[in-house]
Amino acid sequence: MTFARPELLLCLLPLILLGLLLLARERGRARLLGRFMQEPMLVRLAQGYSASRAYLVLTLELLGLAVLVVALAGPQWGAEMVKVESKGLDVIFAVDCSHSMLARDFAPNRMEAAKRELGLLMERLRGNRMGLVGFAGQAHVFCPLTLDLGATRLFLEQLDDNAVPIPGTAIGDGIRACLDLFGKDADGASRVIILLTDGEDHHSEPLKAAEEAAQRGVTIFTIGLGTAEGARLPDPQAAQDFLRDDEGQVVVSRLGEKTLQEIARLTGGTYQRAEGPDPLAPVVDAIQRMERRKLEERLHLQYEERFQIFLGVGLGLLALARIVAARRRAGR
Repeated sequence: MTFARPELLLCLLPLILLGLLLLARERGRARLLGRFMQEPMLVRLAQGYSASRAYLVLTLELLGLAVLVVALAGPQWGAEMVKVESKGLDVIFAVDCSHSMLARDFAPNRMEAAKRELGLLMERLRGNRMGLVGFAGQAHVFCPLTLDLGATRLFLEQLDDNAVPIPGTAIGDGIRACLDLFGKDADGASRVIILLTDGEDHHSEPLKAAEEAAQRGVTIFTIGLGTAEGARLPDPQAAQDFLRDDEGQVVVSRLGEKTLQEIARLTGGTYQRAEGPDPLAPVVDAIQRMERRKLEERLHLQYEERFQIFLGVGLGLLALARIVAARRRAGR
């Protein structure tokens, strides 16, 4: 036998203590009355009082309550194997890991802001299969599609501007890596890419990659990280300086929204700038409305619920206790 809620069995402990106290009280009462009169006289004077009957009523009540506690704990036996289907979406997060993500127009920088928002988003999409792709000058799969949210978040924490060794920003390659992760023969109806980037691209043809995604039915939601004014980039070679171009001018990285808006439009997704108290709420709402598909089917050991038996026995014992008590009051 197993129990669905075994922790409720702990309620039996105070019930046992209560029963011992009540039985001790009843025994003390019987002894006290026995000092003054014999039981035959006590029966006549106390309207049918019987110590043995009082013990019986109390015992029936305590047993009834104990059996009801067992019923609440959910006793189960008679197991069988049943098939359990898991339905949801395939969601891949494509995260920009280029050096421009270190710009500080988001606190503490774009990369950390992206990871913070993604962690919250993953939690809200729990139950869907999720994967993680990082890209800079090329794309790399950090986590394949999995239902293990903990594993996906663990890989997310490892992302930084050194995660992809080749410098640059190849948004198109990031999208293509996501499509490869979905599989060539996969139906795109329940597949989503969430792209987080500042929108800068170095000749990776992101719109062409978006068109390929649209042909396969994959929806892309784009999240823009950065501001129109932009921010200077820290120089990795000089901690107190900023990155400069060949002419010695400080490099300023700005949010490139046009490309991100077009990627979303081509694939039926939406573009959202990462600003405000809950910037990804519209993305979550749109994803929650999408049609789910079967993600996996597994065998599950299922037990037959048997609480009804204990419920009936417990109520029967309490009813019997009331009947015995009523007979005592009637003097029979």
